[in-house]
Amino acid sequence: MIELTEELRTQLRKLQRMEKEKRRYVKITTLLMLDGGFSVGETAFALGVDNSTIYRYAEGYRASKSFEDYIEDKYVCYGGKLSGEQASAVSKELEGHLHHTSKEVVELVCERYGVRYTESGMVALLKRLGFVYKKTSLVVSKGNRAEQEEFLERLAGLLADRGEGEEGGVVYFSDAVHPQHNTRSSYGWIKSGSRYEVRSNTGRERVNINAALNAHDVGDVEVVESERVDSESTIELYAALERKHPSGRIRVICDNARYYRSRRLREWLSSSRIEQVFLPSYSPNLNLIERLWKYMRKKVIDRRYYETKDEFRGAIRRFFNDIEEYRPELERLLTLNFHVL
Repeated sequence: MIELTEELRTQLRKLQRMEKEKRRYVKITTLLMLDGGFSVGETAFALGVDNSTIYRYAEGYRASKSFEDYIEDKYVCYGGKLSGEQASAVSKELEGHLHHTSKEVVELVCERYGVRYTESGMVALLKRLGFVYKKTSLVVSKGNRAEQEEFLERLAGLLADRGEGEEGGVVYFSDAVHPQHNTRSSYGWIKSGSRYEVRSNTGRERVNINAALNAHDVGDVEVVESERVDSESTIELYAALERKHPSGRIRVICDNARYYRSRRLREWLSSSRIEQVFLPSYSPNLNLIERLWKYMRKKVIDRRYYETKDEFRGAIRRFFNDIEEYRPELERLLTLNFHVL
């Protein structure tokens, strides 16, 4: 039904691994599956959509001037009372401007197109268009875009040079995390009008972790747990990296915390193969390991109750010890793509 060139096939597979937005992922995977000999029904079942959506995407691809033209949201799923063009315009409006309730979108569509939806009908439309109701993401307001872009250019060179010579070597992203022994509340599907209660602790005890994540291997995470994160725990972490890589340069991407710039650490680094590469100020978005912390909290802390701190610490240790179990998810999450603030 669809025949792709080998060049486009390779490009689509790469995009598929990196794509996080569901609608675009479905559009990309539809082409790959149809090109691979899957039927419309098989493709629709695997992607969780209906047959008409697959037909519509296939027709949209054939009608488009290029793949870039196709992947833009000109060819969207069935919009019910709206035409495809109108549904596409609504999608672009919502991507550019935050609307807090389905009622607001109902009013927008009614005012713009004279089409009236119920709130439940609008929710169904929004889901077909690939939208979900979730929290906004807070970002640091002081990030310097020019500095971040300059850093990413340098980082690209470091990541590309993976040899074992004087200039080449391995790259790690390093940071500390201090998970608190307490259950975190999170979202879930709960019966309307009822409560889903999760036990929590009242203490504020923390587990202090200093760690480094290999930029090219999500399963390579070196972890040091200590009473506090400071110069000594950082030296312990760096020494472990040197033992793991007995030759070649080791570059560590880190933020501007005091212990990374302390006299004690500088003295130790003077005879080390480790080179620290500092992130621009206010740039946690460029530190890959931050995504690992978020994932760890989701797997270990959110919605889970641990009676004692030792149980809590044990769960965190198991997460890192069994990191290979999470590799498929982590490879999708820890891609070397960064959002500039």
